Amino acid sequence: MGDISLDAVLGLTALGLGADQAAIDLAPNQLASEDVCAMALRHGVVGLMLSGLEAPGAPVVSNDLRLTLEDHFRRQTLACLRQQAVLKKAITSLEGFDIRATLLKGPSLSVVAYGNSCQRPAGDLDFLVSENDVDRAERALAEIGFPRVMPLTTMRQGPLRLYQNYINTIN
Repeated sequence: MGDISLDAVLGLTALGLGADQAAIDLAPNQLASEDVCAMALRHGVVGLMLSGLEAPGAPVVSNDLRLTLEDHFRRQTLACLRQQAVLKKAITSLEGFDIRATLLKGPSLSVVAYGNSCQRPAGDLDFLVSENDVDRAERALAEIGFPRVMPLTTMRQGPLRLYQNYINTIN
């Protein structure tokens, strides 16, 4: 496999986010392609790097690196699609209990930030429900195979109220 510069790694990610090519410095700090893949996976930017490779003026990378990134992104996308099936099942269950839930971070953030729910990997799904609905939400999720695995923690009222006000302003 060929080498690619560390700045090119950062540059490809920035290009994937829509940065101007002129703003990207491609200095010669060389990294092995295996290191590039490991960094992209660790930081969840495989999809952004692939988008950057398609941008005008992007550095040329080895075919092996491109294929490896594409393979990782394909697997990431399949995992994301499986997670979306779980998300649909969870929302359907919550709706069956007449519970309004807001999806936080993960796929929803990826859609807002990148226009694609699978652009960045998500390790779990986080929901915000009304304090009054917590017990019913726990039952709804347990019914579909997701029992509580961590102790329930209660947010202090101040931060919860601030978050609820924020949600109300964007809805």
